[in-house]
Amino acid sequence: MDYTEKFFESIEQRNAEFNRLYYGADYLRGLQVNNLLRVVKKLDFPFLMDAMRLKLADKKLNKYRKKRNAGAAAHQASTYQSYQKLKDKKIIIYTCIVGGYDALKEPLLLFDNVEYICFTEDAASIKKAENSKWSIRQIPETILKKYDRTLSNRYIKMHPKELFPEADYTVYVDGNIGIQSFLGTYLLQTKAKTGIAIFSHSQRQCAYVEAKVCISRRKGSRETIERQMQDYEKAGFPKNYGLYECTILAVDLRNTRSTELMEKWWQEFVRSKSRRDQLSLPYVMWKSGMKYTDIGLLGENLFDDSRITVYSH
Repeated sequence: MDYTEKFFESIEQRNAEFNRLYYGADYLRGLQVNNLLRVVKKLDFPFLMDAMRLKLADKKLNKYRKKRNAGAAAHQASTYQSYQKLKDKKIIIYTCIVGGYDALKEPLLLFDNVEYICFTEDAASIKKAENSKWSIRQIPETILKKYDRTLSNRYIKMHPKELFPEADYTVYVDGNIGIQSFLGTYLLQTKAKTGIAIFSHSQRQCAYVEAKVCISRRKGSRETIERQMQDYEKAGFPKNYGLYECTILAVDLRNTRSTELMEKWWQEFVRSKSRRDQLSLPYVMWKSGMKYTDIGLLGENLFDDSRITVYSH
């Protein structure tokens, strides 16, 4: 199947309009109303208390929030240009859903050289559309026997070369990502020094601040996260080094440095025991003697990218 430049422009314009509505103030207010109704109807006061706690915590940490910079990645090749350049390359777009945490989002388009693959620990439990573009694969038993669900998920994420030795490129996406266009532009942004491209974190630029947010939102053990960041501080890891949004990961598998860096990331992720991969990647980059920008940066905010939609978990 062949697509024109006008086709991609139309698709992405439509999705940009949808994203503006989906991320807009009216929709968010509607969610808040629904949550309030949930509390009233089900007397779910623990939910209300937790929501209030999160709101107060976010307000306290708001001083660290980055300003949104829409259009920061305007220098990238267009979708059509990347589509033409990568037509003869084998591309795998993959995700991993465990424990029913996300519902599989159906990609909008098919491409002759792109395969969509979803790993899971229970293939029968994955809900997908009839005639889905996704190929469902069981996580290898060797991984499931060694690691729990969370670690198995991250192992899949960080080992694309092992999983797809035949591919030229891979793009990992979290299970809450809707793919609306061709993602080849991400691949053209990979840097020679790392073979990787990723979005900057949309709200913060410091791993130490992100650790505080993880603790306030109860995303992991306070003791473990604090110990991890204390170790980083003792090692000399600087504040405001930069922070990545680990939701999407574009990798050039022909570049051996990508595999080496991903393995270092995996080893540090396991060693830290915090289960927060966005905390360990900046440290691994710094420890390897690299700058934050030695990874290709796809943009300042993935919510501004019209090729995708980021749905709530």
